[in-house]
Amino acid sequence: MLTVHSAEMPFLDALRKRERGDTQLGLLDATTFVTALLDWHLGTYFDAVAAFEGVADKLETAILEDQDPQLCDLRDMRKSATALRALLAPHRRVFAALRRPDFWPEDEAAETQFAVLDTHFERVMDRVDHARELVVGSFEMFSSRMALRTNETMRSLTFATVVIGGLAVLAGVLGMNFAAPFFESGALGFWIAVAGMGALLGTAVIVGKLRSWL
Repeated sequence: MLTVHSAEMPFLDALRKRERGDTQLGLLDATTFVTALLDWHLGTYFDAVAAFEGVADKLETAILEDQDPQLCDLRDMRKSATALRALLAPHRRVFAALRRPDFWPEDEAAETQFAVLDTHFERVMDRVDHARELVVGSFEMFSSRMALRTNETMRSLTFATVVIGGLAVLAGVLGMNFAAPFFESGALGFWIAVAGMGALLGTAVIVGKLRSWL
């Protein structure tokens, strides 16, 4: 067997290590050997998808724990999923051609083996497509978390606006220019008004905490 590749292929090294001891190497017919080799090659895509899913799980856990994953992490995951599919998709024609009846017209055993191999290829394609869907799901979860955080911030700002507005109305009433006994109390009246607004503010804060508005 002669292989040509521009970079290291770990699964070939693993195959050579496995066959270094007692082995059936050399006793397999061509069809069985090619099927085994291609099936091993497809298994490397399962390993890549499993590693990808592990990264996606960690990212989603960080999102659920209200940490701050970066958008660049989602971008890199998207690129990785797209690159993985781009590597695998061109092989579809090869695996489909191997299972055609006219490819092995007089060898039913070979046709069966390559049909199983093509089914295995379709399973790998489904897993790779699922990896791309994981990125979309992670991004939607991230977007939902950001929207929820924004809503919480807006709720706190709205509550603070209402409280401050109430204090402003009270101060405006006390600043109206009309004669009343309270306005003749001097400094004592001023501190009573300040204390009243402080008590109103404190009560509003307590209520906001109890209702989870803050």
